[in-house]
Amino acid sequence: MNKKMILGAIALSMGVYVSAQSTSSVSQNGSGNTGNVTQTADDHRSVVRVYGNNNKTNVTQEDSDQNSVIQIAGNGGSDGNKVTVNQLASGENNNAVIYVAGDRNKVKMDQKGSNNNNLHPGAEFSAAPRGVDIYGNGNTTWTEQVGDNNEAYIKIGDEGGTGNANGNYAEIRQHFTAEENMATIDVTGNNNFAKIDQDGSFDLTTINQSGDGNRAITEQWNANNTGEIFIDQSGNNNVANSFQDGNSSLSDINQSGNGNTARVAQEGRNADSDIDQTGDSNTARVDQAGRNSDSDILQEGTNSTAVVSQANRNNYSMIEQELGGNGNTARVTQTAGVWDESYINQSGSNNNANVTQDGANLLFVAGNISDIDQSGNGNKAKVDQTDLNFSTINQEGNNNTARVTQTNGNISNIDQILNNNTAVVEQTGTNVSNIMQGGSGNTARATQSGGGILTLNVSGINQSGNNNTAVLNQTGELNVSDIVQDGNHGVARVTQDGFGHLSLVNQSGGNNNRAFVNQSGSFQDSDVMQVGSNNTANVIQN
Repeated sequence: MNKKMILGAIALSMGVYVSAQSTSSVSQNGSGNTGNVTQTADDHRSVVRVYGNNNKTNVTQEDSDQNSVIQIAGNGGSDGNKVTVNQLASGENNNAVIYVAGDRNKVKMDQKGSNNNNLHPGAEFSAAPRGVDIYGNGNTTWTEQVGDNNEAYIKIGDEGGTGNANGNYAEIRQHFTAEENMATIDVTGNNNFAKIDQDGSFDLTTINQSGDGNRAITEQWNANNTGEIFIDQSGNNNVANSFQDGNSSLSDINQSGNGNTARVAQEGRNADSDIDQTGDSNTARVDQAGRNSDSDILQEGTNSTAVVSQANRNNYSMIEQELGGNGNTARVTQTAGVWDESYINQSGSNNNANVTQDGANLLFVAGNISDIDQSGNGNKAKVDQTDLNFSTINQEGNNNTARVTQTNGNISNIDQILNNNTAVVEQTGTNVSNIMQGGSGNTARATQSGGGILTLNVSGINQSGNNNTAVLNQTGELNVSDIVQDGNHGVARVTQDGFGHLSLVNQSGGNNNRAFVNQSGSFQDSDVMQVGSNNTANVIQN
């Protein structure tokens, strides 16, 4: 074994060629050294230790059951070294361990074959050090695996948070339509970049980043099969990107800290996206193109923004922004869907929610559901639905505004309690609308147009408070209108066109109430009761 030890720059530049079940040990002391190790056949082990700067080490192992261990600097520091490990020839059961302590080092690991780097808990090479360990600044590492059942692991920095590891780049690539590969990158430090790219089916990606200013990019090209991505970032100014094109994909992103940004794009059907951001100035975006997709976003903090876009049918979206956060904005767009569901719950100040749903024609039995609950100050909600839709908006707070537009067979319920609320509902065909506003300065308007399949319009407006105004316009058949205003300065207008109309206006216990009812057609019935002072009622029936 001592004859294989190379102890100088002259001997190190020669290289080593070994075959048939042997162990190669190479040590480099100094700077500018070059070491080449080539091993053929099976059951080889290569150990390379580098102490110094600007050294080059190349290890090539062919066939199966190879083991390569490379250590740069030990517990000291070595800078500017280049290490390349090639385990080729479509072998299997190979393992490579690379330890780097220093700055501006470059490490590349290339493995071909199956069952390389058994790193999972309880496996042969699960104990540390395993895979690629980097301690230092400005280091670059690539790990590329071609085959099935491969595992890749890169660790940057110390798990206890005491290591010096800043500005490093780590990338794992598992390619060529392989199956059941695992890739893990653990990062502790500042301004580190982690990227994992996988091609194949049933792949698993895990990125853990602890520190400030970290970024993570994950891509899975799964050829219509299952893939899973887990990203956990703890710290400040984190950015996470996840892309999946296969079916039944899962993306789970958890960011805790300030200034986090998460982006998820899923193209296959039966996709699932979970984003949990806790902190300040969070932004999350989810794009899902397949059917039966699920998106869950929970942001707790201030200045949070969540945007979800779902195409195709049977999709589900839930956005919750709570913990008294300010300036939250949530937008959900669901198109070409049948029975799409969207739930938005925002608690705080200056919240804004916008939902757009597009279903199929009534004959195809579409049905979108939207539920928005905002509690706080300055909330605004807008819902646009097409064909057999259901919408419920509940805003409790100050300066709330709700607007719902529905087409064919829609049901809308708006409940706003307290100050300066405004609700506008426009419906076309077989609509039912209920608006109840409690507070002061409320304004409600419901416009219904019949001619749907069931030709049934029902509307009720109940406002309790001061300065209320209700305007209702119904056109069609079998329309029923009910307006009750309790408070001061209330004005109610009801216009009905068609047959079988019934209008009831009740303004009581207030001042300066006025009611206007205009009915045209058959079976009109109007009942106006105003109790208070300065009331005016005008009813015209044709």
